[in-house]
Amino acid sequence: MAYQVSRVNFEKYKIHYGMFNDLLDQLERDSHGEKTFSSRSALYKKVFPDNDFESCSTSIKNDGTDSSGLDAISSVAEKLISNLIDSGCKNSFRQFIDDVAELNDALNISMARPKKDGDIVRHGSFIVFNIVDVYRDVNFLVDVVNTLSNFCGRSETLKSAPYISTAHLILNCENHFIALRYSEEINSRRVYEYIFSERLSAVVSMYHTLNAADGTTKSVLKPLLDYYWQSLSSLNAWKLMIPEGISAFVERANLYLSNGVEFASADHAEDINNETINSVRKELLNIQKINVPTEL
Repeated sequence: MAYQVSRVNFEKYKIHYGMFNDLLDQLERDSHGEKTFSSRSALYKKVFPDNDFESCSTSIKNDGTDSSGLDAISSVAEKLISNLIDSGCKNSFRQFIDDVAELNDALNISMARPKKDGDIVRHGSFIVFNIVDVYRDVNFLVDVVNTLSNFCGRSETLKSAPYISTAHLILNCENHFIALRYSEEINSRRVYEYIFSERLSAVVSMYHTLNAADGTTKSVLKPLLDYYWQSLSSLNAWKLMIPEGISAFVERANLYLSNGVEFASADHAEDINNETINSVRKELLNIQKINVPTEL
């Protein structure tokens, strides 16, 4: 009789662990091959610490009586979402990076692709997220937590991450890592690095140039300033990473610039800062000369 019970538990454990692996396989496919679970057995043991060939539980209670690490994983995700709701990453970009990295670690998730422009990388090798794909990356992590919760028999799920302004994040990211460049003390013990995209950085620089313009110039070129901002949104920022997208951006930006200057020439020619106009023209010309970004 004892042998039969042991045999049943053994088969139950094998089937349950197999189903867990199938679930992770599907999650990896959902990421379009970008994410991988680096240590599946460790993650299984984290979620079901008491399971082995002798006994196997397929559900985890939500009252704290089970010793599962799922509660700790959920807490990390809840902290990330809470910080996003409270500050929208405006207060501390470094804290946002830490939160995403911590959730990646809790889920044993790593990137399955090579490093590329726009990536934030920890210790030279671990990709935390890509600044252009950040909203998708964060929501994938939340989906993984919810999927594991459902697998454990829990009905409660986390809400999707609140909308993240990719434009704000890109500006905060560029400002954060540019500031680090000028601090040798921090650079010597830096945890994260940002793989700058020359095209993305050029658009950010152009945005700052216009945003710092004086009143009349900024007012006349506001449609162009707004276009720069829209180009840094989650829907459009990825286009700046490819040649076709940057060509379309430059063409339309030049149109906004020409229309603005033409309009200003009629009524406000003497109030326009030609130095700003020429700077924008030069930056638009230079951005087309930047080489196609490559994987590292």
